[in-house]
Amino acid sequence: MAVRLVAVDGRSLVDALVIQCAGAAAGGGGKIVVVSTEHGVRSRARRCGWLVTATVALIAPAARAQGQGPSPPELQPDPDYGEQTMAANGLALAAGLLVAYSDVWRSAEHDPPRLGVAVATTYFVGAVGAPAVHFARGRFKAGANDLLLRFSLPPMVSLLGMLAGLKDDQVGRGAMVGMAVGVGATWLIDAFALAEGEKGATAVARPPERWYGWQVAMLDGLGVAFGLALAATEPRTGITRDWGPLARAAAGFYTVGFFLPPLVHFVHGRPARALGAWAARGLIAPVTLLLGMGGYCAATGGARGCVGVGASAGFLAGMAAAAVFDIAGLAWEPQPSSAPGPASGHVVPAAYPVAGGAVVGALGSF
Repeated sequence: MAVRLVAVDGRSLVDALVIQCAGAAAGGGGKIVVVSTEHGVRSRARRCGWLVTATVALIAPAARAQGQGPSPPELQPDPDYGEQTMAANGLALAAGLLVAYSDVWRSAEHDPPRLGVAVATTYFVGAVGAPAVHFARGRFKAGANDLLLRFSLPPMVSLLGMLAGLKDDQVGRGAMVGMAVGVGATWLIDAFALAEGEKGATAVARPPERWYGWQVAMLDGLGVAFGLALAATEPRTGITRDWGPLARAAAGFYTVGFFLPPLVHFVHGRPARALGAWAARGLIAPVTLLLGMGGYCAATGGARGCVGVGASAGFLAGMAAAAVFDIAGLAWEPQPSSAPGPASGHVVPAAYPVAGGAVVGALGSF
């Protein structure tokens, strides 16, 4: 803010030299007002530069303490947050045990072992929940790496389990155990590698942002409701007549979840994020369909009907992961700045002798 000097009698108290002096002392901030009771001091004002400088140096710290100038952003350490991803893993395991000891997946055409259902459910739920922790913390690279790790590593480890079970004719059990080991390995890699803060580094707090993900979540909720409605029906005609309930639910969620939720970003004036949301929702689910098919068949030891169920579960998990990425990672906008409050002032008296009298005045910040 510019520095200006005003006299009681309406005349300029100091010339450009003193203004530069006061501006340098104030560091470019604050408004300095000098009030004088003497007339005709313009020619003598050059000698008060030291007075203005010293007085401004005294009142500037108090002015900054009262919020007169912007303060630098506070530096905060970058902590580890592996306990948060482990909490998400714990919830996934609880969901797996709950589903395994229910009959929700059992039918005449598909009767997988309970251990396989527990491993598969933990696999799918953990692949959605744990990356959400990274996305919510603004670490998109770590979240994307975690998503790829959790969908791809367990099926790869299950192949080793299948090979180990060949000699004892226990290919199915070997694949199931390998899948469980792979899921556990992703837990450790995520908690101790991906969720590790940068050692010896500091992170500047991000500018204030406002979250509008609840609006995206509401439209995704419509997609879930539409999917559940399709799953509850038994179509006699159309393309879905031969689909199972899980496949119909995934199709309904994808139909609504792909088109509507990204529009929220356009409403908030963020078209780049809308395009990113469409890309994530359109690409993640088809990839996880293939990975889920292999992962579920490995977890259940190749149970009958595992291909269709695994493909549907993988597609549904991919849609859920894309929705979580959109809601937790993309749905942020800058926080509108609030109006500044009234500033408090500081006044310091000033005086110095001159030939034939003295200059008496006051310096202040307003």
